[in-house]
Amino acid sequence: MSRNNIKNYFIMSVLILSTLSMASNHAFAASSPSLGTANTFGVLAATTVTNTGGTVITGNLGLSPGTSVTGFPPGAVNGATYTSDSSSAAQARTDANAAYGALSSAVCTTTYGPITDIGGQTLTPGVYCFPTSAAITGTLTLSGSGVYIFKMGSTLVTAAGPGASNVALTNGASASNVFWAVASSATLGTYSNFKGTIIALTSITSTTGATVDGRLLALNGAVTLDTNRITVGTGMADTGHNDKGKHGTGPKLMSDAISGNFAILASTYTNTSPGTSIAGDLGYTTGPAVAPTVNGIIHVADGAYSQAGTAQNSATSAAQQACTTNLGTTVDLSTVQGGVYTPGVYCTTGAASIGAGGITLSGNGNYIFKIDGALTTVSGSAVNLNGAQASSVSWVPTGATTLGASSSFAGTILDASGVTISSGVSMTGRVLAFGGTVSTASDTITVPSYAMSDAISGCTFTFPTGAIDLGSNVYYGAKVYPSGVYCINGAANIGSGPITLSGNGAHIFKINGALGQAANTDVILSNGALASGVIWMPTGATTIGANSHLIGTVNGAPITIGANSDINGMGPAKLMSDAISGCTFTFPTGAIDLGSNVYYGAKVYPSGVYCINGAANIGSGPITLSGNGAHIFKINGALGQAANTDVILSNGALASGVIWMPTGATTIGANSHLIGTVNGAPITIGANSDINGMGPIKVMSDAITNNSQCTFSFPTGAIDLGSNVYYGAKVYPSGVYCIDGAANIGSGPITLSGNGAHIFKINGALGQAANTDVILSNGALSSSVIWAPTGATTIGANSHLIGTVTGAPITIGANSDINGMGPAKLMSDAISGCTFTFPTGAIDLGSNVYYGAKVYPSGVYCINGAANIGSGPITLSGNGAHIFKINGALGQAANTDVILSNGALASGVIWMPTGATTIGANSHLIGTVTGAPITIGANSDINGMGPAKVMADTLTVPSYAISDKITAAPEFGTVATLILIVAIVSVIAVSARTRLHIMPKY
Repeated sequence: MSRNNIKNYFIMSVLILSTLSMASNHAFAASSPSLGTANTFGVLAATTVTNTGGTVITGNLGLSPGTSVTGFPPGAVNGATYTSDSSSAAQARTDANAAYGALSSAVCTTTYGPITDIGGQTLTPGVYCFPTSAAITGTLTLSGSGVYIFKMGSTLVTAAGPGASNVALTNGASASNVFWAVASSATLGTYSNFKGTIIALTSITSTTGATVDGRLLALNGAVTLDTNRITVGTGMADTGHNDKGKHGTGPKLMSDAISGNFAILASTYTNTSPGTSIAGDLGYTTGPAVAPTVNGIIHVADGAYSQAGTAQNSATSAAQQACTTNLGTTVDLSTVQGGVYTPGVYCTTGAASIGAGGITLSGNGNYIFKIDGALTTVSGSAVNLNGAQASSVSWVPTGATTLGASSSFAGTILDASGVTISSGVSMTGRVLAFGGTVSTASDTITVPSYAMSDAISGCTFTFPTGAIDLGSNVYYGAKVYPSGVYCINGAANIGSGPITLSGNGAHIFKINGALGQAANTDVILSNGALASGVIWMPTGATTIGANSHLIGTVNGAPITIGANSDINGMGPAKLMSDAISGCTFTFPTGAIDLGSNVYYGAKVYPSGVYCINGAANIGSGPITLSGNGAHIFKINGALGQAANTDVILSNGALASGVIWMPTGATTIGANSHLIGTVNGAPITIGANSDINGMGPIKVMSDAITNNSQCTFSFPTGAIDLGSNVYYGAKVYPSGVYCIDGAANIGSGPITLSGNGAHIFKINGALGQAANTDVILSNGALSSSVIWAPTGATTIGANSHLIGTVTGAPITIGANSDINGMGPAKLMSDAISGCTFTFPTGAIDLGSNVYYGAKVYPSGVYCINGAANIGSGPITLSGNGAHIFKINGALGQAANTDVILSNGALASGVIWMPTGATTIGANSHLIGTVTGAPITIGANSDINGMGPAKVMADTLTVPSYAISDKITAAPEFGTVATLILIVAIVSVIAVSARTRLHIMPKY
């Protein structure tokens, strides 16, 4: 053997032995115990489960061997309830016992003294042991990705009171990896904010207002609840920002979080005098003897009423944030701080009142008043808004609320203990007392989404009298409108858009006339603007043109919505189910598990209409929807989907043909994927889950959490991916690239190569130069590309970025896009002339002598007449632009597709007819269509964006997190496996240079 080969074998041996050594060391790290079937349970007990108040459990509830579950309702379970007559609860308890045993055997990395309070500490992953008891007073911070195990020899107790006890997660820490093994009982103090799974040998008591991101599992005793929020499986870490409570994040109290538009929500509603006026919805179980005037919908214990109760509890729990100011005990708010309050979280340890002097809320932001007692206002008092918005003010007393006669009040009252509104009160806000009693007497209550502008006096900007085009005026030439109140003394039009509403604050348009929106026009939100803060207040009619999207609440009528248009995506939902009468199959009355029932044992559902008179669950999936036709599920109850469950389409089934119609809430467990259109609200989507790949983007990069898991780490500083010595060929194989600084894609294109994840973790901004592309090759998929900058993303003109971008803001240049979904500034603008000109007259692209094979390479096709896609499919082939300039109408026959091959992209396909576009039934067009009108047939779409047609058919989000794709061998671990990969790559590199042959030659 030559000296070189001996040296190379030595290097290889060292690399492999080092890897094995690190793998051995890694084996001692703490690991998460398997919870088995207990994983889906938010609450599990042995003897009893007792609840008081409006507790919400997002997850299953179980009891075994006991039989007594009380307090539901008013409590709500967004999951299944299993008692001793179910083997599920017994098995979950067995699995939880096994998990407790695994936790008990974990080797301590830190041992505390007896009765230790760990509040105020910052801990990293490890096993923390307490000989007797542990307490948490203040904030316990868990920092870093990994497993946290806390073992108590006796009890666990958290401090009571608003803001008194918090568990905070930072730097990748996840509630799903935090475990508390309690040898006796655990008690969570009032309003505790707790993270992780508690497994207690005896009992668990969660007192008033405590929230738990995790599970409460009592192996041999009871679980006692009181107005709590327990959420299983979010696994979400805090962002790590230290200013979380500085201004308060505020519960999401507008239409985003509360079903309907409730002004009053109560168990019993009484109105003692005529003259009460309610601008908003009214919900109750027991109604008043004297009816009020209601400008909204009255819900009497219906599905929307129940959903709003759930949302109220979620909002109440969300308001339990760390206090920015402690005001004291038994406080008159009109005398403390001079009665002036800026945005923040204000806490009292006793009752609070508003005296005759009133209070002023000054400044745009979120206000939360957490009152440990009753809230009262005296007669004639006022809550004055100076730049604040009523929709951003929350009042959360633990006792009853009483508003004095002839007082003026603003904000949302979250009070299940009851609210009494004396006569003559004027209130801009909501009274949410689900489970309690609300009383009114000749009062006026107006929800903020109807009249936020009432709380903001004057106009930020007043246009000259006359009609104003918001898409083209000299006052806002860039078409960017900061938050404010815009007053228009005449009609308003959104023309030649898009227009952009920018900034976290209200955007209110007071229009003394009609409101119009031109066809093919969007309203865009940027820099923190929210749909819930946008109000359009025309005195005349509203008309939205075809293919346009309006954002915000429109106050007024009538409203005309053009074809393929909507308001917040909530336009008239003309569901396919309307066209199908009766039921193909009716299940027996009661809850049905589509993943396990005797009627469809194979879990395969042919096309049809399925009627379920009760709740429906997709459990122990996947389930398969088979066949080219509609799959419609009419559900008289809630819809749930278990964790780690998929819906699969086969034999021609299309996402556009799947409709779920629950009357109750929809809840999707973690790591699951639902296909189809869901009609109803609210919808809760678990971590790493989605509907048609369009759910909240729980980014795959979350699964790869620290620099030790980087495939390649660049030197600190700005890196140009289009020009650096490390990847001179601009070709990046799959892996995790860590950049400690800004990143730029310059002088491209760059190529992402190979079937695997391409993740770019960037500690700074991401930029892309003009005229630059990102190219996929050798099996790389856009769904596996993640860009995770901590700063802004800016894409230059005529450029194309591939993948998912996390973070904000994102600026997209002219003619540029992300995955072809950016602003449709057409590429045809940059291409003059014609690659091929057809003879004058109508041309059928599906049948002509010039392209008999129906395959069209990239180019510009000019047609001097109408064009038709008949007897297809037709294929667009090659990585380049496919532009069809048509001097006439564009038609597409029924049952016809446009197919992309050999690198063709939807973002590069442009159809430019001068006439109308008509797509036949069951057909799919790919590309951007300019012009109008556009008629889309039944079950058809353009890029999956037609009526009730979702993008999943063309853009697929990966089924699971990256961790599923980079799997550590059991005896190694993730870090060791990655090191082993690096070792192997290094050996191969050495082999290439030295001609050392590892594999035999043939």
